[in-house]
Amino acid sequence: MSPSIITSNMASPTPSSHRYYFLKTRSRTGAAKYDSLYIRLHGNGVDDVVLTAAPPVFLRAYDELATSAASTEPRGGTAVKFISTKSGDRQWSLALGRPREFVGWEPVQIVAAAEDDGEREGEAGARWVQKEGPSQEYEALEWDVGSSEGDGKGVWKGWMVCEWVHGHPQLFWVTGMLDSRGKELDLPGFCERVELVREGVEG
Repeated sequence: MSPSIITSNMASPTPSSHRYYFLKTRSRTGAAKYDSLYIRLHGNGVDDVVLTAAPPVFLRAYDELATSAASTEPRGGTAVKFISTKSGDRQWSLALGRPREFVGWEPVQIVAAAEDDGEREGEAGARWVQKEGPSQEYEALEWDVGSSEGDGKGVWKGWMVCEWVHGHPQLFWVTGMLDSRGKELDLPGFCERVELVREGVEG
């Protein structure tokens, strides 16, 4: 199913080989505080994803099949990439902070290079899953995260938004990590679970 299309003032032409979109939140049933917010890079040297009511002015997302560093051949998996319409040669990737022991959620980031520096999960875990909404079907972004921690640990279990430290709501991923007793960690009561969906960009 195609995402909704909105018209956007592009600062410069973008290549036509990609299907560009804004990435935004969709509230789950019974929650609406963080519905229909757009993800954007915090900036100023901070890679964290924050959420705003208006779409980012220059940032555009698109999907790309991942390739290995030694080859241009696809190696499986999809990466969510970003370009700046102000400076078309700059690119970023959506990445997940690496899960830590006894921590139930980690930040989602937009990083300048697809390099594994030990601080992030691989950036080629994206997959779009068809969902059934109240009035129509839609596609939601999910993530495949490998785990070296054992069963039930370090496994993607959804997206979460919290009022954190940046002055805007911040996006996190739920890691499924367990506490010292082997039980899944409780999420903060002031946070809200969300889904991520596409909103197409025209022009």
